[in-house]
Amino acid sequence: MGGNVLADVLIKAADALRRRTSGRPPTQEELEAEVVTRLLARLEEGGEGAGELRRAMAAVLHRVDAAGAAIEAAVVSGDRRIQERLTEAFGELSGDFAEFRLLLEDMSRKVTELLRVRHHEEARARSDRDLMLRQYEHSIRTLRTRT
Repeated sequence: MGGNVLADVLIKAADALRRRTSGRPPTQEELEAEVVTRLLARLEEGGEGAGELRRAMAAVLHRVDAAGAAIEAAVVSGDRRIQERLTEAFGELSGDFAEFRLLLEDMSRKVTELLRVRHHEEARARSDRDLMLRQYEHSIRTLRTRT
């Protein structure tokens, strides 16, 4: 199977759909369902084939920063439950399968990046407010000296 295990699953899914749909292009839903069914079947088989598939899936998810994007969307949503569930899910996944530990690191990196951006934005906002207050203070002093 080698490094093409994911490609193999996708090709077999496309071939099966072509046969079932008599040449009609499959719908997005049909394609997704077939791919999910084949991925789950390969994973449930266990053994080295399942391990290769997990490694391939983890590599793709890492490459597209799926975990980082997911936690960023959860943080932006402001829903703590989603953030907690997402963190727990990636934690369990990486605990059960070493191949996915890198995704937990991706989440951690993204959270650190989001915190750094937030601190920078807050510092800038404080600086802007301080500048505005100093300008008001200066204006008030100037008005007082005139009267």
